[in-house]
Amino acid sequence: MARPADSSTPRARLVDQLTGSDGVTLEIVSGGTVRIDAFHGLVTSPLRWQLSEKSLAAYVAGLDGDDLDALWPRRPREWQAFALLSVHLEELLASAEGPVSTVRLVDGRLEVG
Repeated sequence: MARPADSSTPRARLVDQLTGSDGVTLEIVSGGTVRIDAFHGLVTSPLRWQLSEKSLAAYVAGLDGDDLDALWPRRPREWQAFALLSVHLEELLASAEGPVSTVRLVDGRLEVG
């Protein structure tokens, strides 16, 4: 699996965190696009997730730290934010009407296409 050389960026850290889960494969394809092969049973082919460093940083900054601490105490804030993002992604995929090929993070919200 391709991994970014610079693990200091939010996107690279998200990829590192999520690839620690069983059965999850992420690959940075180009620019702001990540290919996700996960959530088996919810999607039939790998997703393309269009996310930028700016959108990820805004997402992390926009979350309430107290709410995150209630869910995952003693974890770093970015880790908590990415865990919540993963939960929201799974919920979005489970409730999508029709096939999903692309996921975007826009203004702190996930959108599918």
